[in-house]
Amino acid sequence: MELHGKMLGIPYDFRRPTLAKLKSHYWNPEDERIFIPRAFGFGWDINFFSLRARYPGAFYGLIVLTVLGTVIQCVVYTRAARKKGQGRAP
Repeated sequence: MELHGKMLGIPYDFRRPTLAKLKSHYWNPEDERIFIPRAFGFGWDINFFSLRARYPGAFYGLIVLTVLGTVIQCVVYTRAARKKGQGRAP
């Protein structure tokens, strides 16, 4: 079995990724495509440089959603940890 190629028209790459390969996939000014074959795995990744250049609103919207999602996860986790700790005797 090949470690990279296409299956049913969907790209895959199971070769070990390097830092340079990951950087060139997620932030590549030389590639104008927004959706590019995954750096590792099955499907597509986003070239964030092209997304920012062509659709800055979508780019910054993704940044805001990512930050908000992380904040919400932290709040939920902290509340759950505090609740769990309240039931214990000191």
